[in-house]
Amino acid sequence: MTSVGQKKILIIDDSKLSRLQSRLTLEKRCFVVSELENADDYFKCLWNYTDIGLILLDLRLPGMSGVDVLKRMQEYSCNSWPPVIIVSGNQDAQTIAETIKLGAKDYLVKPVNEEELLQRVERHFGCVSEITKQECPAVKQLWCMFFTGNAAALGSGVAVLDGTTVAGGTSRFYFTGYCNLLSNPVSARLTVAQYAPGPSVFGSSFSKYILVLTGIQDKDEIALTGYMEEHPSNTVTSRMKKLADL
Repeated sequence: MTSVGQKKILIIDDSKLSRLQSRLTLEKRCFVVSELENADDYFKCLWNYTDIGLILLDLRLPGMSGVDVLKRMQEYSCNSWPPVIIVSGNQDAQTIAETIKLGAKDYLVKPVNEEELLQRVERHFGCVSEITKQECPAVKQLWCMFFTGNAAALGSGVAVLDGTTVAGGTSRFYFTGYCNLLSNPVSARLTVAQYAPGPSVFGSSFSKYILVLTGIQDKDEIALTGYMEEHPSNTVTSRMKKLADL
């Protein structure tokens, strides 16, 4: 339908106040915003939204729910759907994991901080690199990580977080990317590459791939769930535990 490069956004939310707040925030950065109070009208009039670059989608909607929207997009995967960011008051980890597995690119919990909304949206449009330095943690942090993929152990490793930048590895893989610890749920997007031979739960053909993760932080521990971006059926969970400030 469209490419993510276009700065046009569709908000699907039955709360008029939520739509208004998001629209006013986004228009400050010159985004062009359209609004719908239900998802049924989106699918009935797809031709009106062929230039949309991003959808902000609530989960609790009259008629078709946000989860139903993601399922329909998967069912008709031949269409080039705009990326979807879930914006919901639901903080349940299982729901978050389900939406990510169904193809949502990010998840924001209401009430959404204005600057956080802009950062997440602009990241998907490629307008900014990551969160500004003023809002990043002041010190580097060392974390241990434990991975499980498709219900089989992938191993453990360590990661260094420097602001929103993360780099680390296991005995056979290394990864780089970003991990946003400034919101709950947290989110991460990691490029994973194999550097040593050995079996992989995801199969020997996957020597390099991208993991998209989201989860809940509880003090110095984080539980993450996600999927391989290239093959969403390949799921992964990760537990992170903070070891030290560096």
